[in-house]
Amino acid sequence: MTHLHLFNPGHDLALAAGIANFTPPAAAVRLAQGLAYIPAFWAQEGDAVLVDDKEKVAQLSLPFKPWMADVAWIDRSELPGWVKKHRGSFSFVPWGWDEAVCGLMTRAGVPPEALLPQKRLQDIRRLSGRAASVDLLRDMKRDMPWVEGLSQVVHSIDEIEQCLMEWGGGIVLKSPWSCSGRGVKFIPAANHEDVPFALSPLAAWARRVLDTQGYLTVEKYLDKVLDFGMEFFVHEDGGVEYGGLSVFSADHGAYSGNVIDSEEQKTRMICRWVSCDCLDSIRHWVGCYLGRLLKGIYSGPLGIDMMVVNTSGGYAVDPCVEINLRRTMGHLAIALYQRGVPASRFAIENYQLHIFK
Repeated sequence: MTHLHLFNPGHDLALAAGIANFTPPAAAVRLAQGLAYIPAFWAQEGDAVLVDDKEKVAQLSLPFKPWMADVAWIDRSELPGWVKKHRGSFSFVPWGWDEAVCGLMTRAGVPPEALLPQKRLQDIRRLSGRAASVDLLRDMKRDMPWVEGLSQVVHSIDEIEQCLMEWGGGIVLKSPWSCSGRGVKFIPAANHEDVPFALSPLAAWARRVLDTQGYLTVEKYLDKVLDFGMEFFVHEDGGVEYGGLSVFSADHGAYSGNVIDSEEQKTRMICRWVSCDCLDSIRHWVGCYLGRLLKGIYSGPLGIDMMVVNTSGGYAVDPCVEINLRRTMGHLAIALYQRGVPASRFAIENYQLHIFK
């Protein structure tokens, strides 16, 4: 089976829009063009990658050629012919599944059997929303009371005010669907002591999100020590395969880069703060949970963002900051190491991939 890959980084914004004719913003388009080649890091030999400009992609990918699979670059004009040639013998593999990418592929002539039906797309959108992260954290804390984190879905400004009063300290407001820190707002403890949230500048933003997306999530602000995640792959039969750890950096929710290293070394980085038994328990629990949750809905790569946090009782793990029901930069970091990239880190700067020793 041949795979047709596509890097569609506007996926999270497309989920927010929830329509088939979504047009990504200019920044997402530039990122898609600048990193169009990255599926070649996890593709199989003989796969194809859909790109806008084959010559540009060949040039941009040249420094990374030793770590890439031998794939065919296919541009939009060639796609109908490629689909006709491979009809019935290929699968479409986007960065993330949404109505917009399926609409794009349908208009390009990709047959319905290579795409997901509407019901599954709707379920993926629902489970990609941050309300699903709230549910997951609640269930994790029920079964593993030693983990940290507090979050809640809210539907009004009054509910946000109530969280501020009852929880104490700062909070983090998040829109249901967003990417790279957009849609994430931090409210330090001091900001709401004198001025009610309803009168603050962020209230207008919160009202817009509530009107357009239906809800917000509120999280208790925690003293973050380290960002990390766990990457998984869900099979069609509900089986869950653990992919590895992701150690990354993010400033106020905005992703900035990943560590490329062995699983052993990444584990040491995290277990400097918390026990390895803690990580093992979380990994096992999440694997069982995902199999039950996603069977018949989603198959493919996904990641769960987590944090090591400093609490009054010592260091602990917030095990569900966010669920990413798509491929992640953590998967990219794992693929780079598996392809032979030496221990290092990468960052996305000016819409380009940069690997630093």
